[in-house]
Amino acid sequence: MFRKSFASLLSSTRRVATDGPAAKLPPSSFLDDVVRLRLTAKTALAFASLFGVVNVAQYQLVAYDKQQALHSGERVPELAYHLLAVCGGWPAGYYAMERYNHKLRREEFQHMYLHSAIGGALAVAFLGIVASRRHSRLNAALKQVANSSSVSKPKGV
Repeated sequence: MFRKSFASLLSSTRRVATDGPAAKLPPSSFLDDVVRLRLTAKTALAFASLFGVVNVAQYQLVAYDKQQALHSGERVPELAYHLLAVCGGWPAGYYAMERYNHKLRREEFQHMYLHSAIGGALAVAFLGIVASRRHSRLNAALKQVANSSSVSKPKGV
């Protein structure tokens, strides 16, 4: 009912200054760039944080499993290793396995762990390609809306 379409929202927020330093800028292009940069930075920070958390979890998992192996306790299933490797925890997993000398002799596990790491890297690359295509489509749609909206240009520009 009270919802505005995205195009009408964009066209209603675009104002052009007729004098002063703001008149020299194209209509709201600076603001658009700042908003896009901010969203990109937030997204990158979120992914970096997630990557860090997954790596810390993988490292702790290997350390815990090594302790359990030394004390004949309940072991961590190998599926947990592989799931965290697919999610991006493989660097810390490899480091922890080398540091604690854990699961290094098991060639079948190492082979599957490598495949999990490669699969996770390919999944991230695929998601990046999909996101960049969606981002380029969004940019094209924004340019089309900006070109079709009736923006009065200041005189003398």
